[in-house]
Amino acid sequence: AEDNNIWSGHEKEEGVEGAKYELLDKEAKVIDTFISDKKGVLVKDYELPLGSYILRETVSPKYFIKDKKEYKIEITEDKQEIEIEIKEENYDKLYTVIDAIKSKGLEKTAIIISFDLEQLKVIHELDSSIELWYLIGKITEENIREAKAIGDNVWLSPGYHDNNEESIKLAVDAKIGLSFWTVNKIEDARKLYNMGVRYIESDILCK
Repeated sequence: AEDNNIWSGHEKEEGVEGAKYELLDKEAKVIDTFISDKKGVLVKDYELPLGSYILRETVSPKYFIKDKKEYKIEITEDKQEIEIEIKEENYDKLYTVIDAIKSKGLEKTAIIISFDLEQLKVIHELDSSIELWYLIGKITEENIREAKAIGDNVWLSPGYHDNNEESIKLAVDAKIGLSFWTVNKIEDARKLYNMGVRYIESDILCK
């Protein structure tokens, strides 16, 4: 673990068991999968052809953040040994926020907004009653699908100027919650309202 994790009981520098990784070749084809042991070590003993490979995490252990880094591996000689140090980050600060919300009884009124989809997934697992807004730029079928996969109370919060009528209609037709940022012109707010959007985020209280 990169730091002490009060939720899982892991101490700093302690190995984390159960992290799942996959090894890909230069064509992005999955060659093999790995699961870290109790020491947090990925162990496989076999020979690979010379060339370039990528190791990346696919599933993180509970109470840890999925590692977004892709580890590049270059095998340039026979019987070359590869050693990569991987440290799992944890969600201690995020859990502190959730505890504060629950201690004040704000689960039904609080809204948590984040660009980080992995954080939103963890929050939903901890308390599915908290409304979540996924901050994005342009609306796509993929981010609609990602938000819906977490739960019904997950909205999209897209950038208004990153979108056009086609992408806005895509989300409206998908019947997903929407709140656009940053809408500072009344004509833009009217346009969104006429398209079926009822929530905006603005720098201007009234004008």
